[in-house]
Amino acid sequence: MANAKALWETKGITSYKIKVHGFVPLGCIFDDILTFRDGELVDVQSKPFDENSEYVTIEKQKWDNSSCRFTQLNVPQVFSDANDILSNINPVNESLKITFDPTYGFTTRYQFSYNSYGLLTSVVVSDCCAWYEFSDFQPLK
Repeated sequence: MANAKALWETKGITSYKIKVHGFVPLGCIFDDILTFRDGELVDVQSKPFDENSEYVTIEKQKWDNSSCRFTQLNVPQVFSDANDILSNINPVNESLKITFDPTYGFTTRYQFSYNSYGLLTSVVVSDCCAWYEFSDFQPLK
């Protein structure tokens, strides 16, 4: 992860668009295009569940709620979150799978699993996992 983060930092990119697909248990399913300018989120386009739908603009006041935190999906924050998980991970019942873009270094896939109960034990859905896929990266000028 350190090499990918260093690669990202050498690029000096702070303005970009990136597509995010993801899932946070009991709260959020992502299919969005996020636009960052100078490191700040400036636009969120979200696709409704109907695959034939077009992306629609999400109002700024709806960018962050208890589960969907679009402002936290910028490249530096994802590196920070992954580093925090790795620093505190319990390998007995947690795992982090993460892959990186070879050109820019940003995270392309991020999956954190924290199910220590097994599939045959009755547990809530939130004991499963959270995952994100980042694609269609476009640096902006």
